[in-house]
Amino acid sequence: MRKRTDSAGGCDAAKEKETRTAHGAMPGREHLQTHPGRDGATFQADVFISLLARQGLFRGKLLVALDGSTRPTPKSYEGCGKVKQTRKVQGKGQKEEATQDYDVDGWKIMVLIEVQTRLPLTINVVQMQDYEGKWRGPLWEQAQQNLGSAAQIEKIVIDRGYVDGADVWSVHKQGIIFVICGPSNMSVTQDAQGVAKGERAVVRERVVRRGHGKTATEQRVRTEFVGVEALTRYDQYGDAEYTQTASRSE
Repeated sequence: MRKRTDSAGGCDAAKEKETRTAHGAMPGREHLQTHPGRDGATFQADVFISLLARQGLFRGKLLVALDGSTRPTPKSYEGCGKVKQTRKVQGKGQKEEATQDYDVDGWKIMVLIEVQTRLPLTINVVQMQDYEGKWRGPLWEQAQQNLGSAAQIEKIVIDRGYVDGADVWSVHKQGIIFVICGPSNMSVTQDAQGVAKGERAVVRERVVRRGHGKTATEQRVRTEFVGVEALTRYDQYGDAEYTQTASRSE
């Protein structure tokens, strides 16, 4: 009986090894050294997401979105960051508002979300003053590692605050399609809007529910899409060597 039990255990171990090979290795502790800024909590999240992927929750080509937010904390919170902000104040007896500088302590949370399930693919928590750009690449690399071979990130939606030519170029070189809301003051955005006026739009209408419960309302939203190709006015779009010599007029 003992020999039979050992044999069964050996088969289970073989199956486990085979599963890990088929779906990609789960994150190990060594990825905390190769991904600076990641702590035990984010490591545990990566392990859990990998388990979900191995169970087949994520499959095929994925549309993901990068979302970032700040979390203020007391300054006594060990390791938290700090940013300086301004606000308008009005003192007693003053007719005009004055500008006042103040410090905000806390953390910045960045999450890469799978759009269909609304589940995170990876999470990172950094000091509040950290620049988001240096974490974008490691974020979607870690997300793809968590997914293994079960699914592939095909398209990423990025907030306009994350626009950086070298970063989105690196995304493009990985074969990922990126979608960004272009700031209205950028030349490339103005060019696209000018070209779009003369093109035929694809129209999509849908009903959006606003609010909750008895006070909820429905609103019909009409969106017009125009595809524009060969825009060349974004000088910062390219690899690091190219962007160093490109115009900084944007």
